[in-house]
Amino acid sequence: MNILNNGRFGIPAACTGSMRWCIQKTIEHVTERSQFGKKLKEFGNVQEQLTDMITRHYATESITYMLAANMDKGVLDYQLEAAIGKIMASVSVIIIIL
Repeated sequence: MNILNNGRFGIPAACTGSMRWCIQKTIEHVTERSQFGKKLKEFGNVQEQLTDMITRHYATESITYMLAANMDKGVLDYQLEAAIGKIMASVSVIIIIL
């Protein structure tokens, strides 16, 4: 079971990096691009979407750090956290990328 938990840890770690890259590219795009005489970053719905992206990234990154800390401490029972991290990261990265 420990092998599965280690694998489950890798998914949120990888997804966190992908999310960070997408957020950086999104920020670059909305800062440079104009529509209807305004920068995209000035539109409320764009700000709301970016906030959602950053919140999802923060939550995924936090659970990844928590999992890493548990593994470093030698905690043997972190199955639930690993499973939650895997699911949360998988769903969040799809939402952010799309």
